[in-house]
Amino acid sequence: MNLLAGHLFYITEQFQQSALHYAKLVQQLPRSCYFWQCFAFSVRHLGYLEEASAIITNLGRIAAKGRRCDESEPPVLERLSEAKLILSGGHHGVG
Repeated sequence: MNLLAGHLFYITEQFQQSALHYAKLVQQLPRSCYFWQCFAFSVRHLGYLEEASAIITNLGRIAAKGRRCDESEPPVLERLSEAKLILSGGHHGVG
């Protein structure tokens, strides 16, 4: 359901909502390049230009080291933090 909602919100330019749904998908399946890509495109529209570019140019690396997370954290910010941590070399992926 999050994928459909994410796509629907994206094409109707409701990027905050699309980012939220894509972030939830990445929380559930953090090794999916496609979900990270959808998430990156949404957050780009929210002004996270550097973060989105870093995710897009490092999709394989981020997905390979992605991990499920505590869903009590705000998903958009948590996923941005996860990507930054992976790219900084501070996370070695636990699964």
